Amino acid sequence: MHKNKVIIMDKKEIRKEIIKARKNMSQDEWQEKSGQILSKLTGLSCYKRAKRILVYCSYNNEADTNGIIKESLNLGKEVYVPKVIADDNTDIKDGVMFFYRINDTAQLTEGYMGIPEPDVTVCKKIVHHDEKSDSHTDKKLNDTEELIICPLVAFDEHCNRIGYGGGFYDRYLAKHNLKSVGIAFELQKINEVQSCVNDVALDVIVTDGNIYYK
Repeated sequence: MHKNKVIIMDKKEIRKEIIKARKNMSQDEWQEKSGQILSKLTGLSCYKRAKRILVYCSYNNEADTNGIIKESLNLGKEVYVPKVIADDNTDIKDGVMFFYRINDTAQLTEGYMGIPEPDVTVCKKIVHHDEKSDSHTDKKLNDTEELIICPLVAFDEHCNRIGYGGGFYDRYLAKHNLKSVGIAFELQKINEVQSCVNDVALDVIVTDGNIYYK
């Protein structure tokens, strides 16, 4: 999708077109651009300052986050990966997203839709300073030393994002005052994202070609 193309489509159509364009990238191109994103991300002052990185596991030709996880661990940062938890009688799409600390990528296992997620039998979920702890939680986060890296399908130059439709990250960001960064390929940029009332813009979006600020 050309970045200057004016698009008048609903979010479902945008997702379909962007995901198709992302899948059309060659493996070499995907790897090279993912490396460029990693380099730009780790150069950000907010990344350098962060003691704890909350980051999703990429799949379906998303910009690679495995390198981000490994680099963060190598730098001595604490790394937390999301898992959506639902009650027995609740659809997973209506579940709640929690983050679990991992010390190695070996602690990831295949989860919903094949997306890697933390093995909850060995990882503890973390809570924020205003949430209740229990025996299944690790330390509390204070929301000032964390950086959350968010997935997205499409975005505009003002750091508005289109996600996958579940609303998990919008709800999480609305609840917690975290510095937020999105990563994507430049081909995922569109002219304008039509935001809804519950959508939360990111602070920064990093691509293989540019860094955008809200």
